[in-house]
Amino acid sequence: MTKKRDLEKELSKAGGRFLKPGGNHDIWIAPNGARVAVPRHREIPENTANDIRKEAGLR
Repeated sequence: MTKKRDLEKELSKAGGRFLKPGGNHDIWIAPNGARVAVPRHREIPENTANDIRKEAGLR
């Protein structure tokens, strides 16, 4: 499990920025320009976190 905070720090450090809160997800603009939805849970399953990283161009 990955903490939501840690994933958001990774996105921010790489140059991503928070765009807006959504219904069940927060929307971020990734460094590669893609919109990425981050679930609003304290901990995110590792597979989901890896998918978000891949979509954001961090991997």
